[in-house]
Amino acid sequence: MTLQLSEHTIQNQIKDFLNYRGIPCYRINAGMVAYGEGKARRFIKMAEAGFSDLVAVLPPYGQAVFIECKRPGKKPTTIQTAFLSKMEGKGAIAFVATSIEDVQKALHI
Repeated sequence: MTLQLSEHTIQNQIKDFLNYRGIPCYRINAGMVAYGEGKARRFIKMAEAGFSDLVAVLPPYGQAVFIECKRPGKKPTTIQTAFLSKMEGKGAIAFVATSIEDVQKALHI
């Protein structure tokens, strides 16, 4: 039986690998956060729907990198794919990764 890593574990491995390589990488939460109580309760949207799990900045010129992390065999949603395409259209590197090896291949590192 093969151990299947969780998406969260894959995100952490990739984030730690990139930071170790000197590439600043951050986890982004795209959900909503509630604050207040009762009728005063409000929600803050953290990022737009489909926003990638990880954002990195490639040295030395600061090119943005957006990484959608998935377990092997899993696919991004339509809205996640659209976000990646939108970012590529703006000149960023944007891709789906299931492992550190996917990141190494996409970033040529």
